[in-house]
Amino acid sequence: MDNKQLTAKAEAMASKAKTAFIGSVDSDGFPNVKGMEIRGREGLVFYFSTAADTLRIQHYQASPKAALYIHQGFSGVQLLGRMDVLDDAASKKIVWHEGDEFYYPQGFNDPTFKVLRFTPATGRLNDDKGPHDFVIE
Repeated sequence: MDNKQLTAKAEAMASKAKTAFIGSVDSDGFPNVKGMEIRGREGLVFYFSTAADTLRIQHYQASPKAALYIHQGFSGVQLLGRMDVLDDAASKKIVWHEGDEFYYPQGFNDPTFKVLRFTPATGRLNDDKGPHDFVIE
């Protein structure tokens, strides 16, 4: 399979996923992994909501290097790229869901409400034919 086919297969897998495992690097250089609800997606760019005081925010502000993994049964795709911490209204609109006021009492404009946007550069798709590396174009 070529890059285009692998990207399409990864996007098809992503379109069915409700959660993703995201990885960050802590101050000692160790990987940290957390499962998070996918709040928005544009192709293989993923959006998540989080609070300003979380460990992930600290990690990604220190180093935007990130990994993201989704799976379906025995198939999965790992993406490597960068995670940006966003605070703009357009990004917040992508991830805001009714009921989020429980976590952010001041609503949509709560200063603790942040967005994580993952943008991939490369990927590795694992399926019944083995691993396939690809570049996001």
